[in-house]
Amino acid sequence: MRGRFTKIRFGRVEREGKDINRSFETIRDQKRLMFHFTMMLAFALIFGPAGYASADPPARVEIAGISTPATEQVLPWGVERIGAELAHSQNKGQGIKVAILDTGIDLDHPDLRVAGDVTFVPGTTSGDDDNGHGTLVAGIIAALDNDIGTVGIAPEVELYAVKVLDRRGTGTMRTIRRGIEWAIDNDMQVINMSFGVAAKLGHEVRQALKEAYQAGIVIVAAAGNEGTADGEGDTMWAPGEYKQVIAVGAIDEADNRYGSSSTGETLELVAPGVNIYSTRAGGDYANLTATSAASPHIAGVAALLIASGVSNNTKIRQILQSTAEDLGTPEWDNQYGYGLVNATGALATASSYTTASSDEEYKE
Repeated sequence: MRGRFTKIRFGRVEREGKDINRSFETIRDQKRLMFHFTMMLAFALIFGPAGYASADPPARVEIAGISTPATEQVLPWGVERIGAELAHSQNKGQGIKVAILDTGIDLDHPDLRVAGDVTFVPGTTSGDDDNGHGTLVAGIIAALDNDIGTVGIAPEVELYAVKVLDRRGTGTMRTIRRGIEWAIDNDMQVINMSFGVAAKLGHEVRQALKEAYQAGIVIVAAAGNEGTADGEGDTMWAPGEYKQVIAVGAIDEADNRYGSSSTGETLELVAPGVNIYSTRAGGDYANLTATSAASPHIAGVAALLIASGVSNNTKIRQILQSTAEDLGTPEWDNQYGYGLVNATGALATASSYTTASSDEEYKE
C-alpha cells in the first residue's frame, strides 16, 4: 500500500496512483475509512441522488426549501435549545474568523455572508460548494439575522469557506492538512470539521492539528455516526478522537442521544443534531440530521465566547465543559461527554472570567 496520501471515498480506500478497492459495507469490526457525512437525500439535490456504501446509518438531509420559501426567518430548535438566541443580546460573534473545512460554501446564498474562500481540491478554482454539505454546516453557525430563512448560532462571524472535499464528498489527508495549515496562516480563530474517518489520521495531519491548537485556534469536529443503539463501545472517528479537538455528539429534541452518534473516551460535548434547519446550496434551505449538524453548534458558541473576550482556546474548552447541561450519568460519560452545550451559561461564566482573570493564566 504505497502512496503519498490516503483518499477516502464513501467506503472505498485509495492511494495516489493505486486503487486498493477495500470494501467495508457489511463487516462492522473492520476499520472503515469513510466520510461521516455520507448523505442520503430525501429528495434528489441538483447533483442527483446520493448513495452510501456502508451499513452504518448515514447523515440525512431532508429538503425543506422546496415547499418552504424564505419569506420569514425561522428560529431552529437547536439555536433555541442551547440558549443562543438569548446570548445574542450580548454578542453575535462579530468579527470572529471561523473556517469551515468542508465541501465549500454557497458563495451566493442570500442568508450567508462569506468573508473569504479557498480551495485545495484539484480541478476547482474557488471555495464554492458543489456538494451541499458545507453550506448546511455553515448556516448552522452563521446564517444571517436578517428576517429571512434561518439564523445561526453566531450570525456576525467572518465565515471562511475552506474547500478540502470535492463534489462527491471525496477528500485526502493532503487536502485536509493544507486546509488546517491555511487556517493557521490566515489567523482563523475557530475551525469546524464536520467529517471524520474511522482510522488514524496521517502524521502530517496530526501535526497540523497540534500546530493549530498551539496557535490558539478552537478546533471542533463531529464525533461520527457510527454509534451503537446501546451507546456501548468506542466508535469515535478522527479527527474528533484527538486531544486538540472538541469532539461533538448529537441529540434530538427530547434530549436523547441520536442513535448513530459515536461514543467513546474522547467525546467532549453534545449538541442538537436531528432535523436541524439550515441553509442549502442553491439559495434554499434543508434539514440536516447527523453529528455533522451538532459540531457547528459548538463552533458557533466558541465564536461567541471569543467575541466576549475569552481568547485562550484551553479556557474556552473549560468554560464549555463546566457550563454544559449534564444529560447522562453525573459529570462526564461516554455517550454525552460533559453534556449539552449551554450558550447563555458559557457567556455568563465568560463575563466573570474576563473581569477577574487573564488569558495568560491558561497558556500551556
